Amino acid sequence: MSRTDDYSGVRMHCVVCKKEIPPERRWDAICCSPECTKKRKEYGRSRRDHVVCRYCYKPSTPEQRKSYQQWRRRPQNAEDEELFRRWREDQVKVAVVETRRANKKAKLDEPAEEERDAEKEEVEGGHGHHG
Repeated sequence: MSRTDDYSGVRMHCVVCKKEIPPERRWDAICCSPECTKKRKEYGRSRRDHVVCRYCYKPSTPEQRKSYQQWRRRPQNAEDEELFRRWREDQVKVAVVETRRANKKAKLDEPAEEERDAEKEEVEGGHGHHG
């Protein structure tokens, strides 16, 4: 199916460079050339990569990517080994602190639930024993 069959005289323009899309391109093409298609794809990836990881879809910031790259990098000498060991220890400390905060928050939430349950039992107990 050619472009002229569907659009009958309507000119379509590339979303990247604004040139007219040649008639020999696919009928549903939005870019005028493979180069513009590649630029569009790279632009979309760069926008998406600033929000989420393209592989695991977890939140991704430049700092998180740098941290991950350092984690993946193999130490090449004794100095790199020491830097890596310190970095890994710092990461463990951060994880421990976050876990403690989460546990502390969970403990703070539990008494409120217990108090509500106790109040509910008192109300139900008071109404059930009228006789």
